[in-house]
Amino acid sequence: MREGPSKPNRFSHLRTHPIFSQLDDTQFQTLTQHLYEKRIKKGQCIFREADERSYLYILKKGMVRVERYDETAEFCFLDFIKEEDLFPYGGLFNDSLYHFDTYAVSDVDVYYIATTPFEKICQDNLQQMLFLLRKLSQTLEEQERRLQYCLNPSALERIMQSLTYYKKTLGKEVSPGIIKIPYPLTIKEIATSSGTTRETVGQVIKQLKRKQQISYVKKMFTFYETGLS
Repeated sequence: MREGPSKPNRFSHLRTHPIFSQLDDTQFQTLTQHLYEKRIKKGQCIFREADERSYLYILKKGMVRVERYDETAEFCFLDFIKEEDLFPYGGLFNDSLYHFDTYAVSDVDVYYIATTPFEKICQDNLQQMLFLLRKLSQTLEEQERRLQYCLNPSALERIMQSLTYYKKTLGKEVSPGIIKIPYPLTIKEIATSSGTTRETVGQVIKQLKRKQQISYVKKMFTFYETGLS
């Protein structure tokens, strides 16, 4: 599946991508020698926990699921990567192995960059390091907020907070006041994120549909202006 090194101008359209925008032209051209592109079919694993952290990825198209189970396989961390995001941020400049499993929720197109040259170039560019630090801080803030949600004793509130989180992080405005998540999210995934059962999530979704706050068709969520905020 791996292709040969890119020609210098093959990825010129990525020059203004946020992850590269702080690099100078020489640094960007150097990175293109270690930059590749491929398509991954729905359901396929991109990398697994404890695999060697050889590459960083930028999601060009589609959606990626991130998951990690504890030693008992009873408790799961679950999240999703949206288009244009770099992943994984965890382990940058420090770890040799990935921390979690990633799977293609849909057919996905990704760019992938060899980790070692990427980290070396970033370390030589202060503005690039500041950019990565800000992204790590934003990610940490989001996950701290999610942890607070998980501590809420009300299953209803946890479900509502999970739906709001995915609306904000994965949703796209398709018309004024209407936001749609363009890829499927299952009731089981919402239940896992909320620390509750599929039955409880199903009941809450039915209530929200009756109130015309959301629609849920073929595992696709649409949120309306009067819905979650």
